[in-house]
Amino acid sequence: MLYDININEGTVGHQHIDHIYYATVPNRNISPEDGEEGPESWQWYTIEELQNSNLPPDVVQFGIEAIQAAENK
Repeated sequence: MLYDININEGTVGHQHIDHIYYATVPNRNISPEDGEEGPESWQWYTIEELQNSNLPPDVVQFGIEAIQAAENK
């Protein structure tokens, strides 16, 4: 994922590159360590739920890509 930063008069000052890693899990149980967010803070989405959500477009895009990658592993 590439982000243009400091765009002035059509010129890009510099760019940020983010790496996104996808993984699968055997189940959806969440067991946080002390001090971590509890399971009530997590939300599992289907592709349709992502498409109909109010999440930022890049979150929806990467979420859908993650689901598709996991389904095709």
